[in-house]
Amino acid sequence: MKSELKKPNEIIMTRTPLKMSFFGGGTDLPDFSQKYGGCVVATAIDRYLYVVIREREDSTITLDTPFGHETCSAADQLKHPLVRAILENVTPLFPTAGGRRESQCGSSPRLRGDRGVSIGNGVSIWITTDMPAHGCGLGTSSALMVGLLSGLMSRKDIHESRESNELKKGKKMSCDSRRWADISSIRGQWEVAQRVAAIQLHIGGSGVQDAYVCALGGTRYFEFNQDNSVTAKALPDMDSSRLMLFDTGFARDSRDVQSEKKSAKQLMQIKQLAQAFVHIDNPQGAFPAFLRKTWELKRLVSSSISNERLDEIYNEAIASGATAGKLLGAGNGGHFVFYVEPNHQGEVRERLSDMGLKEVPFNFDEKGVQICQLPNSF
Repeated sequence: MKSELKKPNEIIMTRTPLKMSFFGGGTDLPDFSQKYGGCVVATAIDRYLYVVIREREDSTITLDTPFGHETCSAADQLKHPLVRAILENVTPLFPTAGGRRESQCGSSPRLRGDRGVSIGNGVSIWITTDMPAHGCGLGTSSALMVGLLSGLMSRKDIHESRESNELKKGKKMSCDSRRWADISSIRGQWEVAQRVAAIQLHIGGSGVQDAYVCALGGTRYFEFNQDNSVTAKALPDMDSSRLMLFDTGFARDSRDVQSEKKSAKQLMQIKQLAQAFVHIDNPQGAFPAFLRKTWELKRLVSSSISNERLDEIYNEAIASGATAGKLLGAGNGGHFVFYVEPNHQGEVRERLSDMGLKEVPFNFDEKGVQICQLPNSF
Protein backbone atom coordinates (compact mmCIF):
# COMPACT_ATOMS: atom_id res chain seq x y z
CA MET A 1 0.00 0.00 0.00
CA LYS A 2 1.37 3.41 -0.91
CA SER A 3 1.78 6.06 1.74
CA GLU A 4 -1.16 8.42 2.07
CA LEU A 5 1.16 11.19 3.22
CA LYS A 6 2.38 11.63 -0.32
CA LYS A 7 4.29 14.91 -0.12
CA PRO A 8 6.93 15.31 2.57
CA ASN A 9 6.48 18.34 4.83
CA GLU A 10 2.78 18.77 4.14
CA ILE A 11 1.13 19.72 7.41
CA ILE A 12 -2.35 19.33 8.80
CA MET A 13 -3.92 20.53 12.02
CA THR A 14 -6.94 19.20 13.86
CA ARG A 15 -9.03 21.17 16.33
CA THR A 16 -11.05 19.12 18.81
CA PRO A 17 -13.49 20.65 21.30
CA LEU A 18 -13.35 19.78 24.97
CA LYS A 19 -16.50 18.60 26.67
CA MET A 20 -18.81 19.23 29.60
CA SER A 21 -20.91 16.39 31.04
CA PHE A 22 -24.17 17.39 32.72
CA PHE A 23 -26.03 14.20 33.61
CA GLY A 24 -25.24 10.49 33.69
CA GLY A 25 -21.48 10.74 34.19
CA GLY A 26 -19.97 7.51 35.48
CA THR A 27 -22.60 5.28 33.91
CA ASP A 28 -20.47 5.08 30.74
CA LEU A 29 -17.71 3.28 32.65
CA PRO A 30 -17.57 -0.32 31.38
CA ASP A 31 -17.95 -1.84 34.85
CA PHE A 32 -21.42 -0.29 34.96
CA SER A 33 -22.51 0.07 31.33
CA GLN A 34 -21.69 -3.51 30.39
CA LYS A 35 -23.92 -4.76 33.21
CA TYR A 36 -26.78 -2.26 33.21
CA GLY A 37 -26.32 0.08 30.26
CA GLY A 38 -25.45 3.73 30.75
CA CYS A 39 -26.54 7.11 29.43
CA VAL A 40 -25.14 10.63 29.47
CA VAL A 41 -26.25 14.16 28.58
CA ALA A 42 -23.16 16.14 27.57
CA THR A 43 -22.01 18.99 25.37
CA ALA A 44 -18.89 20.19 23.57
CA ILE A 45 -17.48 23.64 24.35
CA ASP A 46 -15.35 26.13 22.45
CA ARG A 47 -12.17 25.30 24.31
CA TYR A 48 -9.97 23.22 22.06
CA LEU A 49 -7.08 20.80 21.81
CA TYR A 50 -4.91 21.18 18.71
CA VAL A 51 -2.82 18.50 17.01
CA VAL A 52 -0.37 19.38 14.24
CA ILE A 53 0.92 16.49 12.10
CA ARG A 54 3.85 16.80 9.71
CA GLU A 55 5.37 13.96 7.76
CA ARG A 56 9.11 13.63 7.97
CA GLU A 57 11.51 12.56 5.25
CA ASP A 58 13.21 10.13 7.62
CA SER A 59 11.67 7.43 9.84
CA THR A 60 11.91 9.35 13.11
CA ILE A 61 8.88 10.02 15.31
CA THR A 62 8.96 13.25 17.32
CA LEU A 63 6.35 14.38 19.79
CA ASP A 64 5.96 17.75 21.51
CA THR A 65 3.29 18.15 24.20
CA PRO A 66 2.80 20.42 27.22
CA PHE A 67 4.64 17.71 29.18
CA GLY A 68 7.81 17.72 27.09
CA HIS A 69 9.55 16.40 23.99
CA GLU A 70 10.14 12.85 22.78
CA THR A 71 12.14 11.47 19.87
CA CYS A 72 12.17 7.81 18.92
CA SER A 73 12.39 5.48 15.95
CA ALA A 74 9.36 3.32 16.74
CA ALA A 75 5.83 3.92 18.01
CA ASP A 76 6.10 1.47 20.88
CA GLN A 77 9.07 3.43 22.24
CA LEU A 78 6.92 6.47 22.95
CA LYS A 79 6.37 7.20 26.63
CA HIS A 80 3.12 9.11 26.09
CA PRO A 81 0.52 6.31 26.46
CA LEU A 82 -2.29 7.92 24.47
CA VAL A 83 -0.20 8.91 21.47
CA ARG A 84 1.48 5.51 21.55
CA ALA A 85 -1.90 3.77 21.56
CA ILE A 86 -3.05 5.68 18.48
CA LEU A 87 0.17 5.28 16.50
CA GLU A 88 0.33 1.56 17.25
CA ASN A 89 -3.10 1.19 15.68
CA VAL A 90 -2.66 2.86 12.32
CA THR A 91 -2.20 0.51 9.37
CA PRO A 92 0.34 -0.18 8.06
CA LEU A 93 1.72 0.28 11.55
CA PHE A 94 4.62 2.50 12.44
CA PRO A 95 7.74 0.36 12.84
CA THR A 96 8.34 -1.01 16.32
CA ALA A 97 11.63 -1.37 18.10
CA GLY A 98 12.00 -4.82 16.56
CA GLY A 99 11.86 -3.31 13.09
CA ARG A 100 8.53 -4.97 12.21
CA ARG A 101 5.25 -3.26 11.54
CA GLU A 102 3.53 -5.10 14.35
CA SER A 103 3.15 -3.94 17.92
CA GLN A 104 5.26 -5.95 20.35
CA CYS A 105 3.42 -4.82 23.47
CA GLY A 106 -0.15 -5.79 22.55
CA SER A 107 -1.45 -2.64 24.22
CA SER A 108 -4.42 -2.02 21.95
CA PRO A 109 -6.67 -3.64 19.37
CA ARG A 110 -5.93 -3.43 15.66
CA LEU A 111 -7.86 -0.91 13.64
CA ARG A 112 -7.76 -2.53 10.24
CA GLY A 113 -10.13 -2.39 7.33
CA ASP A 114 -10.95 -0.34 4.29
CA ARG A 115 -10.62 2.85 6.29
CA GLY A 116 -7.19 2.03 7.64
CA VAL A 117 -4.44 4.63 7.92
CA SER A 118 -1.23 4.46 5.93
CA ILE A 119 1.85 6.30 7.14
CA GLY A 120 4.98 5.62 5.11
CA ASN A 121 7.58 7.85 6.76
CA GLY A 122 8.25 9.17 10.20
CA VAL A 123 6.13 11.95 11.61
CA SER A 124 6.39 15.00 13.84
CA ILE A 125 3.45 15.70 16.12
CA TRP A 126 2.75 18.83 18.14
CA ILE A 127 -0.05 18.96 20.72
CA THR A 128 -1.35 21.97 22.62
CA THR A 129 -4.60 22.95 24.31
CA ASP A 130 -6.55 25.98 25.53
CA MET A 131 -6.89 24.39 28.95
CA PRO A 132 -4.75 22.43 31.43
CA ALA A 133 -3.55 19.37 29.59
CA HIS A 134 -4.39 16.85 32.28
CA GLY A 135 -6.92 16.27 35.00
CA CYS A 136 -9.22 19.20 34.25
CA GLY A 137 -12.45 17.19 33.88
CA LEU A 138 -13.06 18.45 30.35
CA GLY A 139 -11.99 15.41 28.34
CA THR A 140 -8.53 16.51 27.21
CA SER A 141 -7.24 12.93 26.99
CA SER A 142 -10.02 11.86 24.65
CA ALA A 143 -9.76 15.10 22.67
CA LEU A 144 -6.10 14.31 22.08
CA MET A 145 -6.86 10.81 20.82
CA VAL A 146 -9.77 12.03 18.67
CA GLY A 147 -7.70 14.84 17.16
CA LEU A 148 -4.67 12.69 16.42
CA LEU A 149 -6.62 9.80 14.90
CA SER A 150 -8.77 12.22 12.85
CA GLY A 151 -5.67 13.80 11.36
CA LEU A 152 -4.10 10.48 10.47
CA MET A 153 -7.32 8.99 9.08
CA SER A 154 -8.27 12.04 7.04
CA ARG A 155 -4.92 12.90 5.52
CA LYS A 156 -5.60 11.28 2.15
CA ASP A 157 -9.13 12.63 1.86
CA ILE A 158 -8.09 16.21 2.55
CA HIS A 159 -5.43 15.97 -0.13
CA GLU A 160 -7.65 14.37 -2.73
CA SER A 161 -11.03 16.00 -2.19
CA ARG A 162 -10.78 19.19 -0.25
CA GLU A 163 -7.57 20.49 -1.79
CA SER A 164 -8.78 19.84 -5.33
CA ASN A 165 -12.07 21.61 -4.63
CA GLU A 166 -10.34 24.64 -3.15
CA LEU A 167 -7.82 24.83 -5.97
CA LYS A 168 -10.62 24.68 -8.53
CA LYS A 169 -12.06 27.76 -6.84
CA GLY A 170 -8.66 29.46 -6.90
CA LYS A 171 -8.47 29.55 -3.10
CA LYS A 172 -5.42 28.92 -0.98
CA MET A 173 -5.96 26.56 1.91
CA SER A 174 -4.62 27.74 5.25
CA CYS A 175 -5.60 28.11 8.86
CA ASP A 176 -5.07 31.85 8.52
CA SER A 177 -8.43 32.00 6.74
CA ARG A 178 -9.91 29.53 9.24
CA ARG A 179 -11.09 27.18 6.51
CA TRP A 180 -11.66 24.27 8.83
CA ALA A 181 -12.90 21.16 7.03
CA ASP A 182 -15.81 19.31 8.59
CA ILE A 183 -14.52 15.80 9.15
CA SER A 184 -18.08 14.46 8.94
CA SER A 185 -17.74 14.88 5.16
CA ILE A 186 -14.35 13.18 5.11
CA ARG A 187 -13.95 10.06 7.22
CA GLY A 188 -16.67 10.52 9.72
CA GLN A 189 -16.70 11.80 13.27
CA TRP A 190 -18.67 8.77 14.36
CA GLU A 191 -16.04 6.35 13.12
CA VAL A 192 -13.30 8.31 14.86
CA ALA A 193 -15.26 8.20 18.12
CA GLN A 194 -15.86 4.46 17.78
CA ARG A 195 -12.20 3.73 17.19
CA VAL A 196 -10.99 5.90 20.06
CA ALA A 197 -13.59 4.37 22.37
CA ALA A 198 -12.44 0.87 21.36
CA ILE A 199 -8.87 1.73 22.28
CA GLN A 200 -9.97 3.26 25.57
CA LEU A 201 -11.99 0.19 26.47
CA HIS A 202 -8.98 -1.98 25.73
CA ILE A 203 -6.38 0.00 27.69
CA GLY A 204 -8.89 0.58 30.51
CA GLY A 205 -9.21 3.29 33.13
CA SER A 206 -11.90 5.49 31.59
CA GLY A 207 -15.41 5.73 30.24
CA VAL A 208 -16.13 6.31 26.58
CA GLN A 209 -18.47 9.32 26.57
CA ASP A 210 -15.64 11.80 26.05
CA ALA A 211 -14.61 10.34 22.69
CA TYR A 212 -18.12 10.75 21.28
CA VAL A 213 -18.75 14.22 22.70
CA CYS A 214 -15.40 15.58 21.51
CA ALA A 215 -15.70 14.00 18.05
CA LEU A 216 -19.32 14.92 17.32
CA GLY A 217 -19.73 18.30 19.03
CA GLY A 218 -23.10 19.73 20.02
CA THR A 219 -25.32 18.78 22.96
CA ARG A 220 -26.42 15.15 22.88
CA TYR A 221 -27.98 12.32 24.80
CA PHE A 222 -25.88 9.15 24.54
CA GLU A 223 -26.83 5.61 25.43
CA PHE A 224 -24.02 3.14 26.15
CA ASN A 225 -25.39 -0.35 25.73
CA GLN A 226 -24.34 -3.60 27.35
CA ASP A 227 -22.82 -4.85 24.09
CA ASN A 228 -20.63 -1.69 23.90
CA SER A 229 -22.75 -0.19 21.10
CA VAL A 230 -23.61 3.50 21.36
CA THR A 231 -26.56 5.58 20.19
CA ALA A 232 -26.86 9.36 20.21
CA LYS A 233 -29.67 11.91 20.04
CA ALA A 234 -29.12 15.62 19.43
CA LEU A 235 -30.59 17.95 22.06
CA PRO A 236 -31.14 21.71 22.15
CA ASP A 237 -28.26 23.59 23.78
CA MET A 238 -28.71 24.82 27.31
CA ASP A 239 -28.52 28.56 27.94
CA SER A 240 -24.76 29.12 28.21
CA SER A 241 -25.29 32.65 29.55
CA ARG A 242 -26.46 31.10 32.82
CA LEU A 243 -23.56 28.67 33.12
CA MET A 244 -20.29 29.68 34.76
CA LEU A 245 -17.16 27.53 34.55
CA PHE A 246 -14.41 27.74 37.18
CA ASP A 247 -11.00 26.13 37.42
CA THR A 248 -10.49 24.78 40.96
CA GLY A 249 -6.74 25.15 40.55
CA PHE A 250 -5.79 21.53 41.10
CA ALA A 251 -5.86 18.55 38.81
CA ARG A 252 -6.34 14.86 39.38
CA ASP A 253 -5.79 11.64 37.47
CA SER A 254 -9.24 10.44 36.47
CA ARG A 255 -7.99 6.85 36.46
CA ASP A 256 -7.27 7.08 40.19
CA VAL A 257 -10.83 8.19 40.88
CA GLN A 258 -12.46 5.83 38.38
CA SER A 259 -10.54 2.82 39.66
CA GLU A 260 -12.14 3.07 43.11
CA LYS A 261 -15.20 1.01 43.93
CA LYS A 262 -18.41 2.78 42.96
CA SER A 263 -21.88 2.60 44.40
CA ALA A 264 -24.08 0.92 41.78
CA LYS A 265 -27.16 2.23 43.58
CA GLN A 266 -26.17 5.89 43.13
CA LEU A 267 -25.01 5.29 39.57
CA MET A 268 -28.38 3.77 38.73
CA GLN A 269 -30.12 6.86 40.12
CA ILE A 270 -27.77 9.08 38.11
CA LYS A 271 -28.66 7.09 35.01
CA GLN A 272 -32.38 7.46 35.71
CA LEU A 273 -31.97 11.24 36.07
CA ALA A 274 -30.31 11.46 32.67
CA GLN A 275 -33.07 9.35 31.11
CA ALA A 276 -35.76 11.51 32.71
CA PHE A 277 -34.17 14.77 31.57
CA VAL A 278 -34.53 14.01 27.85
CA HIS A 279 -38.27 13.36 28.25
CA ILE A 280 -39.35 16.45 30.20
CA ASP A 281 -41.32 19.22 28.52
CA ASN A 282 -39.24 22.14 29.82
CA PRO A 283 -35.57 21.10 29.94
CA GLN A 284 -34.31 24.67 30.31
CA GLY A 285 -36.46 25.28 33.35
CA ALA A 286 -35.69 21.90 34.92
CA PHE A 287 -31.96 22.02 34.24
CA PRO A 288 -30.86 23.53 37.60
CA ALA A 289 -32.81 21.00 39.67
CA PHE A 290 -31.37 18.09 37.66
CA LEU A 291 -27.86 19.52 37.96
CA ARG A 292 -28.20 19.91 41.73
CA LYS A 293 -29.56 16.40 42.20
CA THR A 294 -26.85 14.91 39.99
CA TRP A 295 -24.12 16.49 42.15
CA GLU A 296 -25.77 15.25 45.33
CA LEU A 297 -25.78 11.71 43.96
CA LYS A 298 -22.31 11.95 42.45
CA ARG A 299 -20.81 12.81 45.84
CA LEU A 300 -22.20 9.53 47.18
CA VAL A 301 -20.79 7.37 44.37
CA SER A 302 -17.28 7.34 45.82
CA SER A 303 -15.45 8.90 48.76
CA SER A 304 -12.86 10.38 46.38
CA ILE A 305 -15.33 12.41 44.27
CA SER A 306 -15.15 15.46 46.53
CA ASN A 307 -13.16 16.74 49.49
CA GLU A 308 -13.34 19.50 52.08
CA ARG A 309 -11.97 22.16 49.73
CA LEU A 310 -14.34 21.25 46.90
CA ASP A 311 -17.32 21.19 49.26
CA GLU A 312 -16.32 24.66 50.46
CA ILE A 313 -16.19 25.97 46.89
CA TYR A 314 -19.63 24.56 46.10
CA ASN A 315 -21.20 25.89 49.30
CA GLU A 316 -19.75 29.37 48.80
CA ALA A 317 -21.02 29.51 45.23
CA ILE A 318 -24.52 28.53 46.34
CA ALA A 319 -24.42 31.06 49.19
CA SER A 320 -23.39 33.75 46.67
CA GLY A 321 -26.38 33.12 44.43
CA ALA A 322 -25.69 30.05 42.28
CA THR A 323 -28.77 27.88 41.84
CA ALA A 324 -26.91 24.62 41.26
CA GLY A 325 -23.57 23.20 40.20
CA LYS A 326 -21.42 20.12 39.88
CA LEU A 327 -17.82 19.11 39.53
CA LEU A 328 -16.99 18.01 36.00
CA GLY A 329 -15.22 14.82 35.09
CA ALA A 330 -14.30 12.02 37.43
CA GLY A 331 -14.09 14.29 40.48
CA ASN A 332 -11.55 15.33 43.13
CA GLY A 333 -10.36 18.34 41.13
CA GLY A 334 -10.62 20.01 37.77
CA HIS A 335 -13.52 22.37 36.99
CA PHE A 336 -16.85 23.29 38.53
CA VAL A 337 -19.81 24.37 36.42
CA PHE A 338 -22.50 26.45 38.14
CA TYR A 339 -25.95 27.52 37.00
CA VAL A 340 -26.29 31.19 37.98
CA GLU A 341 -28.95 33.73 37.07
CA PRO A 342 -27.40 36.86 35.50
CA ASN A 343 -28.20 39.11 38.47
CA HIS A 344 -26.11 36.88 40.78
CA GLN A 345 -23.15 36.21 38.52
CA GLY A 346 -21.13 39.16 39.77
CA GLU A 347 -21.38 37.96 43.36
CA VAL A 348 -20.44 34.39 42.48
CA ARG A 349 -17.53 35.55 40.33
CA GLU A 350 -16.20 37.84 43.07
CA ARG A 351 -16.50 35.26 45.85
CA LEU A 352 -14.87 32.43 43.92
CA SER A 353 -12.14 34.76 42.69
CA ASP A 354 -11.42 35.63 46.32
CA MET A 355 -11.05 31.90 46.95
CA GLY A 356 -8.45 31.65 44.19
CA LEU A 357 -10.60 30.20 41.41
CA LYS A 358 -10.29 31.35 37.82
CA GLU A 359 -13.40 31.76 35.67
CA VAL A 360 -13.23 30.23 32.20
CA PRO A 361 -15.50 31.94 29.65
CA PHE A 362 -17.00 29.55 27.09
CA ASN A 363 -19.71 28.90 24.57
CA PHE A 364 -20.92 25.67 23.02
CA ASP A 365 -19.27 24.01 20.03
CA GLU A 366 -21.55 22.53 17.38
CA LYS A 367 -19.02 21.20 14.87
CA GLY A 368 -16.93 18.63 16.71
CA VAL A 369 -13.45 17.75 15.49
CA GLN A 370 -12.31 19.70 12.43
CA ILE A 371 -9.31 19.70 10.13
CA CYS A 372 -7.23 22.37 8.44
CA GLN A 373 -4.22 22.24 6.12
CA LEU A 374 -1.31 24.48 6.99
CA PRO A 375 1.10 25.99 4.46
CA ASN A 376 4.36 24.09 4.02
CA SER A 377 6.28 27.05 5.42
CA PHE A 378 4.63 26.66 8.83
